[in-house]
Amino acid sequence: MTMRKCLLAVLSVISCCSYADVNTKIYNNYLIYSTPELSPHSITIKRQKISSTIPFNIIFTRVAGENAIIESQKNGLIFFIGKKIKGSWYIDYDKKIRLHSNSFFNLSSDYEFTNTSKYEITFNENNDIKKESLSKNDYFTINTIYNYDENKRLIDSKEKVNGVSIIQKIDYTNQNLAKLITSESFIEPKLSSSDEMGNEVIEYIYDDANQLLQTKQSMHLSETKDVINMDCYFTDHNKHGDWTKGSCVLNKKNIGNFTREIEYW
Repeated sequence: MTMRKCLLAVLSVISCCSYADVNTKIYNNYLIYSTPELSPHSITIKRQKISSTIPFNIIFTRVAGENAIIESQKNGLIFFIGKKIKGSWYIDYDKKIRLHSNSFFNLSSDYEFTNTSKYEITFNENNDIKKESLSKNDYFTINTIYNYDENKRLIDSKEKVNGVSIIQKIDYTNQNLAKLITSESFIEPKLSSSDEMGNEVIEYIYDDANQLLQTKQSMHLSETKDVINMDCYFTDHNKHGDWTKGSCVLNKKNIGNFTREIEYW
């Protein structure tokens, strides 16, 4: 997932910002572990907190639907994510350790993490993540392979979670992330009346300074044949080009607002 970082390539040409400040590797990292909407625009983010009024039962929201805290290393790579309805995790890239907790908290809080029973991470020649495998006893097993283009941008990922296959494809336009396409299907079709579970398409819209303005998200549910459309708008960009406020509209109905507090290195 290399959207915003690559948009920095354009930014370095069009504006005063340096592409080297926030590189493709960081953007890939946000595409893998978070959402590209939260990636930094021009300089490395140390910590960010997302607060939202959108109900948690609206499962199709990405940035807005979850109160979250994300912390990154000085090199820009994410090492901690805490989400109110999904718990928290911590990763040590050097030691190849990934820890989980069912609690939502700040990293500085006195909570105990649970070590993933098995975690393996492999890097390619450019030191980008090539493959991840993690499991927790007999509860779940996740295997993911990441592929990159000649510009070292993440272009797709293939993930297997127990009996489900999740494929994500990433399209770029003029170095900006243009579209994310995610499809889910059963590895063994006999588990369901249909081998396809659904698919999601997200389009990204920017201003002339390559600042994120809007996402247009469509979710197609194969079982019910329903189509859910949601637009999210990102506003109040700070001097570094990062948005700090936003709102979402689901099937043409406003469902709430969200804010973003950012601390930089």
